[in-house]
Amino acid sequence: MVKINEPGSGHGNMTSPLGNRHWEYIDAKALKILKDALFILRNNVRGMKPCNECFKKLPGGKTFDAILDDDSIWINYEPRSNRGWYGITISVGGKDVSISQSAFKKGRWWVAGTLVHELAHVNGASASTGDADNTLLCCGLKNAYEGAIGMNQSGTSDEDSMTA
Repeated sequence: MVKINEPGSGHGNMTSPLGNRHWEYIDAKALKILKDALFILRNNVRGMKPCNECFKKLPGGKTFDAILDDDSIWINYEPRSNRGWYGITISVGGKDVSISQSAFKKGRWWVAGTLVHELAHVNGASASTGDADNTLLCCGLKNAYEGAIGMNQSGTSDEDSMTA
């Protein structure tokens, strides 16, 4: 299972060259929403045939279930809400995902959708196509679909990261 970067987990805090934070979850409310979102993924999305098929078609070739079960993937916290994105993955195929405070303000279902989108980047979805966001349609999370294509909400692209 993907891991949450909590204090004491040993993963620690990291800031990317562009200033994006991949920090420990120190906000109890955000951590609760994240755990609720992961509950949704484990209990509503895991095992969903269309979702697994959609993920398997991505360049990484893994199913959603396999990505969700990968304990080398870390879910980190970006405590700021002014980043212009909901989630970020350090490079296509990277294993560090960060969810920003702006996603938590939208609730557990939005965070669940953001996680699916970012896990698609972990599985190789490009930042130059809509493949990551399209997985939301296959995975029963149409409510979080925006058609985002590797751009942040302000319309600019981060060169060292995948954004949505």
